[in-house]
Amino acid sequence: MEKYEPRVLRKLQLTELEILKDFDAICRKNSIPYVVFYGAGIGVLRHGGFIPWDDDIDVILLRKDIKKLVQVLKENYSETYQVLSAEENINFPLMTIQWGPKKTTFIIPEFKNLPCQFTVFLDIFPLDSISNDDGKRKKQCYSAWFWQKLMLLRQMPNPIIQYRGLKRKAFYFICGAIHIGMKIMHISPKWLYKKCKAACLQYQDECTNKVAFLTDTRPGMSVFTTDELFPPRYLEFEGVKLPFPNKIETLLTRHYGDYMQLPPEEERRNHFPAVLDFGDGERYENDS
Repeated sequence: MEKYEPRVLRKLQLTELEILKDFDAICRKNSIPYVVFYGAGIGVLRHGGFIPWDDDIDVILLRKDIKKLVQVLKENYSETYQVLSAEENINFPLMTIQWGPKKTTFIIPEFKNLPCQFTVFLDIFPLDSISNDDGKRKKQCYSAWFWQKLMLLRQMPNPIIQYRGLKRKAFYFICGAIHIGMKIMHISPKWLYKKCKAACLQYQDECTNKVAFLTDTRPGMSVFTTDELFPPRYLEFEGVKLPFPNKIETLLTRHYGDYMQLPPEEERRNHFPAVLDFGDGERYENDS
């Protein structure tokens, strides 16, 4: 993994913090509930802010609040900020929403050739209702995960993987074959997105207290009960009081295990970009 210069990484973190502060003000003004989680959740408890090597911030919202949020963001903040999602650009191969300043650029190597405008961003994760029935829930989780992976492979033959050696080569061969096959068969990104979204929304009208980010790295990886998330707990992150899950310790333990233990240096990963532009004349490109 390539490494940031410490000053550049810190500037990126503080840029993302400013985006989050703007986002928080918008959500407060419009009564849109959200919580900060994942890496920033570890960071707030273990470091009082960013994990030192981390380079992104993730927030999660219930699906029912996403439509209102996107409408507010587009109607009131589109001059300076951009909303990027598969709804806005069908070539975007994820089910998250990225919100960031238009003047900036942040492109990871795997996305360098995609026809999307990528910015330094806040990553917004939609949480969908899932069935209380174990069998139905597992089927929904695997279905949404499957269609999401096809969305990715439709756009790129070499997604991000952690395998090494022959296993990595074999995996990339299979991914490349699927990528080429979908292009030959004229399977459209729009069709794949609709299939994935349908799986995510399958139980939106069911009375359930369980929600999930259904297109995480592994099926069923991010399942929550609503009372684990809300009402939020306000904790100080980089000197700013922000909403985190009500039962953040429980959720972090479930997701990461002993999150207070620093991982080995070789496991301290981030999203080192191919292109980073702060929009103030400071720009970096990595051609390796």
